[in-house]
Amino acid sequence: MVAARVRAEDLLEHARDGVVVRALVATPAFSDDALAEIAATVEAPVPVEIIPAEGALPLSGKRVVVTRASEQAEGMARALRRRGAVAILAPTIAIGPPDDPAPLAEAVRALDRYALVAFTSANGVDAFFRVVFEAGLDARALRAALVGAIGPGTAASLARHGVRADVLADEHRGEAFAEAVLARVPRGSRVLLPRAAVARNAFPDALVANGVAVDVLEAYRTRPPPPEVVAAALARWAESPPDAIAFTASSTVDNFCSLFPDARALLRGVAVASIGPITSDTCRRLGLEVALESSPYTIPALVSALEAHFAR
Repeated sequence: MVAARVRAEDLLEHARDGVVVRALVATPAFSDDALAEIAATVEAPVPVEIIPAEGALPLSGKRVVVTRASEQAEGMARALRRRGAVAILAPTIAIGPPDDPAPLAEAVRALDRYALVAFTSANGVDAFFRVVFEAGLDARALRAALVGAIGPGTAASLARHGVRADVLADEHRGEAFAEAVLARVPRGSRVLLPRAAVARNAFPDALVANGVAVDVLEAYRTRPPPPEVVAAALARWAESPPDAIAFTASSTVDNFCSLFPDARALLRGVAVASIGPITSDTCRRLGLEVALESSPYTIPALVSALEAHFAR
C-alpha cells in the first residue's frame, strides 16, 4: 500500500481484528492530516507497534507530552509529528474568559488615551481582539497607539490580526520588554497591558518605577482542565510512559504539579523540556529537573531543542 494512502481507519480495522499494526509514523509521505489520524490511532487502546523508518526522522518514535491548552496544542503537535514523534496532547491549562470583562471593554473604547498597548502573550492578543470585535471595532482602533510584543510568537499573533508590532523585546522576558518600551514612551505616558489574571509583574513594575502609568487588565484566565481530560492523560501515561514532556509557560508547570501531586515520581526518566528560563525556574521551584531549555523562547525552538537533546 502506498504510504500516502494509508488511513487511520484502515489501521484501526486491522488492529481490532487482533493484528499488530506496524506504522511508520510521521514519514514525509504523509500529509499533516494523515499524521494526526495516525497519531490518534497510536493513542487508541489497540495493538499498534511503532517501528522506525529507514533513515528515521530526528524524533522517530519518541513520545512527547504537550501541556499547552487544547486550542493551542495542534501547532506544536504538528511540528513534533513532522520530526517523527508521537505527540501526546495532555493540556494542563484551559483558557477562559476573565471573571469581569467590563474593565477591558471600557479600555478598548478609550484606546486613544494610551501611548502604547503591550502584549505579553498570544493569548492576550487573541483575547484583546475578541473584545475589540465585540465592540464593533477592528485593528484601526489602535491607530493612535504604539503596539508592543514581548516576543516573536506574540508578534506573529498580532500580524494575524493585521497589526505590526512597533516595539519588540530583544529577549522574551518582562525585564527586556520593559527596556524596549521605555525607549519609546516618555515619562507620564499611559500603557495598557491586557494579560492573564495571574502573571509576573516584572514588566509593569519596571514601567511604573520609571514614571509610566500602566493599566493591567484581565483579558483571560487560565484554569485547570476538566477532570476527564486529566483522567485520560493519566490513562495514556500508564499504558506507555512518555520520553519527554514540554512545558510552554509557568502556568503549565504549576497546574501539572497541582493536578499530579506525585509529579516528581511521575516524571522519573522523562526529559523535562522548558520553553525558557522563567518556566525553568518554576520547574525547579517545584522540584522538577529540567533536561533542556529552548533559546529563543518559542515553540519552534523548543521542538528543535528536543531534537538536539535526543540526538545526543
